[in-house]
Amino acid sequence: MNRFLLRRLLLLPVILVVLNLAGFTYASLAQRNQSAQSAFGMRQVEEPPLWDQYRVYLEGVFQGDLGSMPVGANLGVGSFVWNALWPSVGLFILAFLLSLLVGLPLGRAAVRVDPPEVRSWLPLLSTIGLAMPGFYVGTLLVSLLLIQAIQSGSRAILPVAGYGWDLHLVLPVIALAIRPAMQVARVSAGLLSEELSKRYVTSARGFGHTWKTILNRKALKNVLAPLFLAVSSAFRLTIAELVLVEYLFDWPGIGRMLARTLVPPSTISPGGGLDLTVYFLHPPLLALLLPIFGVVFYLVDTIASSSARQIDPRLGGAGQAEEVVYG
Repeated sequence: MNRFLLRRLLLLPVILVVLNLAGFTYASLAQRNQSAQSAFGMRQVEEPPLWDQYRVYLEGVFQGDLGSMPVGANLGVGSFVWNALWPSVGLFILAFLLSLLVGLPLGRAAVRVDPPEVRSWLPLLSTIGLAMPGFYVGTLLVSLLLIQAIQSGSRAILPVAGYGWDLHLVLPVIALAIRPAMQVARVSAGLLSEELSKRYVTSARGFGHTWKTILNRKALKNVLAPLFLAVSSAFRLTIAELVLVEYLFDWPGIGRMLARTLVPPSTISPGGGLDLTVYFLHPPLLALLLPIFGVVFYLVDTIASSSARQIDPRLGGAGQAEEVVYG
């Protein structure tokens, strides 16, 4: 166990460096390509070599300077990302908790105990849910609310965009939670139905134990390790959905920030001022955002694999555990 964690933690600095370099390199090269193709960027200003740019950037990083934003007075990249981190954390926690509160009871309710099998309605429901990305669900919800507002001649009953710890949370939380909830429900139901088909369950029934006792005291305990991996997979899925959902609902988190760093900007905002997407392909910003997302994914996978090994020593590695979950 210690050796496994040590190997994974030793790889963490390598992942940080690779993602940081990849983000800076991609943004710099794409920025040069954009400038070369732009009718307004035909002036041939000789750019310094990419490695020299990255070296200067690293010297600043080692001195605590992560770079500055191209908009905003005296606004550093670190402060900019830090301010956007907490809206994302709050939105993510609410959506992930909702997916568990819906997915786990739904999966348990879908298990038929005699004979042990998954009820027919869950595969249909989970297939529909998993086939709808958060961005699609969000777009559908926004469209329905706009239709309601047009037909009623009044405002939509829920805010369709913007930031606030109130009704503004409803749509993005729902959009983020549906796919992870369906994934947890499907996996947990499959694990429990398979567990209830084993011989020890038949023996326990022969000794007079009720299905409820067997399910709560034995079956749930035996599927805890692969179920933990399924939950961690839902965790990663929620993070992945965060980028487009925040972008859709204009939620000021690091997901929207990453999307605006990668998506080509509009020139003028509806208000007539410069659109904030002028930080499109800003190298120091992308060099910070990519490691944040990459490290979160890596740490979640490490914690899940390590915990699964501790819960069930028969799982010799993450690959075997994944087979238990999805096989």
